[in-house]
Amino acid sequence: MTEIFKSFEKDFIELLIECRKTIAKSDIDSLLKLKSDLAQAEKYLKQMEIEVSMMPITTKGSLLAKTKRYRKEWQELDNRLQWEKYGSSSKPNKDLLIEFSNVNDLVHDQKLAKVQNLALDQRSRLENGKKVALETEGIAIDTMTSLKAQRDVIANSTTGAREISRDLGKSNNLINTMQRRSIANKLIMFGIIFLLIATIGVVVYEKFNRDKSV
Repeated sequence: MTEIFKSFEKDFIELLIECRKTIAKSDIDSLLKLKSDLAQAEKYLKQMEIEVSMMPITTKGSLLAKTKRYRKEWQELDNRLQWEKYGSSSKPNKDLLIEFSNVNDLVHDQKLAKVQNLALDQRSRLENGKKVALETEGIAIDTMTSLKAQRDVIANSTTGAREISRDLGKSNNLINTMQRRSIANKLIMFGIIFLLIATIGVVVYEKFNRDKSV
């Protein structure tokens, strides 16, 4: 036996005992209370029947018999209520019928008000959902715009970086060319200096030999 079944069974038995006490009074207020208690007791009974229906066949035999017994006891009390409602004769108890009618109207009005409140609540939630959706859409559009702008900035930065890299390559080539020319000019200058020194040496050597021969 599951804990859920035990819980519904406990509530059902308590209500059944209360109904037996109430039905003995037979006044209108007591019978109205009995009607309400029987309705609640039937809800507990239906929950027990559902629990039993979901149990394995090997374990639900005794509980199935118990729920059938409870159903029979509930039906006896409900029949007693109907008998009190209509009386032992074919003529119904008009005062009791009026009270039951008033109670039914009140329950119907309560249910209608509950449905209307639920509808208003759902409508409010839909409006809030629509508002949130519009706000989210606006945020998404702003985000997409911002991302596009950032993408353009990154694209421009990439293009600028490529141009800078290309210019740096040209500058490096120019510097290398200038360095090569500078080295060549130095070599030429050193060659000219060497030739001048050699020429001066030859002239000095020739003059020295000429003076020596004289």
